[in-house]
Amino acid sequence: MIKSLFISKHSSEVLELQQFADANEIQLEAKSFLKFSPVDFTLPSSFDVIFFGSPRALIFYQSRYSIPQNVQIASVGGKTTTLLRSMGYNVAFNGENHGSISEVAKSFQIWLQDRKALFPVSTKSLGTISKGLPYDQAIHVECYKTEIVPLKLDTEFDVYVFTSPSNVEGYFGENAIPESSAVIAWGESTQKKLDSFDIVPITLDEPSLQHLQEHLSKM
Repeated sequence: MIKSLFISKHSSEVLELQQFADANEIQLEAKSFLKFSPVDFTLPSSFDVIFFGSPRALIFYQSRYSIPQNVQIASVGGKTTTLLRSMGYNVAFNGENHGSISEVAKSFQIWLQDRKALFPVSTKSLGTISKGLPYDQAIHVECYKTEIVPLKLDTEFDVYVFTSPSNVEGYFGENAIPESSAVIAWGESTQKKLDSFDIVPITLDEPSLQHLQEHLSKM
């Protein structure tokens, strides 16, 4: 079993992982290299579906607008779906059981058919879900700003878990990966960003804390 672990999330987001680390005597450091702030935005006159790709997108959208009652809600899955349901919303499309993010995108495109979808996103969104849609079917509204904040870490870890491409950028702005350490990518987009730094990671098929713990238990 590994002895130390870093994950690019705020400690408040990984309480379940902290319990796992404590139970297995693993030193855990959780730190994000990102800062978020709201962006002024306006909604288009009409759309049929609204797709939320993260809890943060939902929270920033909800800070300015409510979800129209005549619009169906789609979610990437995981905590985004959990948050939507806790707010009392019905999730018409849930990407949770559709595999990798590219497979979720394909399933969503089939489900959407010829309807028009709104995507509340970050200023640094890669548009992974919407990029395969015709131009007139996908409406993007930037509802929050993502800023990268590089930070020097004083400790080296056995395993590094990166949860987004932007966090990879933030980490490598001030740090390097020790040769003896393993790296885990939180999905395909993060894997591609790590590849650009010549890092070959283990990529989670399903990015969640539960699946991460399953991988860590085997290391």
